[in-house]
Amino acid sequence: MEELQKYTYKTFRGTKYSYTELPNGVVEILLDEDVELDINDAKEIFEVGAKFTNGVPARNLTIVAEGCSATIEALKYFGNKEFKNPSIAEAIVIRSLGQRLLADFLVRLVKGNWPMKIFSKREDAIEWLMKQGN
Repeated sequence: MEELQKYTYKTFRGTKYSYTELPNGVVEILLDEDVELDINDAKEIFEVGAKFTNGVPARNLTIVAEGCSATIEALKYFGNKEFKNPSIAEAIVIRSLGQRLLADFLVRLVKGNWPMKIFSKREDAIEWLMKQGN
């Protein structure tokens, strides 16, 4: 456990996801395997995220596990332009073509609100996030 603490600052486990603050300041959001996120899950993820970062804008790294999907209602909630999103930028790491289609839809919804990009590799996503504004 002591070894793990060198690489993370704090974590939170939700119903279908977890939040982890990485030492570089990136907030990693891991969406669980084989779950479908609905509108209630989307609301919970946003509420917990705001508390997790104390409302301070963060570089968010969303990792979508194998078999994870979201309803259209959840995607629309995630992409709501009314949100005062506590994000500097968001990188989404996806695993499948179906997830890419959902992520592309989400990126189109939030276009212009905050930088968002889709990746297939976690390392590339973190590298991009670290180049985004303060």
